[in-house]
Amino acid sequence: MLRFPSLCLVGTFLVASHGASAAISECLKHENDTLRLACYDLEAGYFDELKKDLLGSEEEEAEEVASKGDWIVRSSISKLDDSTNVIVRLKSHDETNCRYDTESHYITLACRENETNLWITFGGCYMADIQGKGRVTYRLGTRDAETKNFTESTDNMALGLWSGGSAIAFIKRMMNYDTMIVRATPFSDNPVTGEYNIAGLSEAIKPLRESCNW
Repeated sequence: MLRFPSLCLVGTFLVASHGASAAISECLKHENDTLRLACYDLEAGYFDELKKDLLGSEEEEAEEVASKGDWIVRSSISKLDDSTNVIVRLKSHDETNCRYDTESHYITLACRENETNLWITFGGCYMADIQGKGRVTYRLGTRDAETKNFTESTDNMALGLWSGGSAIAFIKRMMNYDTMIVRATPFSDNPVTGEYNIAGLSEAIKPLRESCNW
């Protein structure tokens, strides 16, 4: 009576093994050592937990201080210097099934310990800035599309502007428009696009600007 369940388990194992072998074969195609190792980590699911750091958690101790337009604004007190950290986050209209799960895209603006950053996540995709992969194409309102170089996050779940000067200049441009379209190419995948309703940013960003003094 136990033969059929056993056969099912064997079949499942064979299918999973075949999928893993196919994924490894794809990784072997990369001549660049960094890209090849990153591919192995990606297929092994190593980055599934790390991405939570950039997407945030509803359980984190933070106070929602405002919601302007579609923006969500949260503040918390830094444990390092008692300054006010402010996170301003916006969810895209789009989702991407980059690997196994369909996830939303996000733009996050942050003031942390008096430093302003901006980063974009692309539906759980693995992002890198080597070989031109950090190049982001964006369109503000009805302006012509432009391209800007972003830098990968430490867990490769986002592309960002990590220096205050670069992030602030970009945010100030965003404040003049109601819509933004962002396109980037994940590691070993096709380009993905996120469309955002950024209306209300000028109001939503006020706590962040006050905290980071700009």
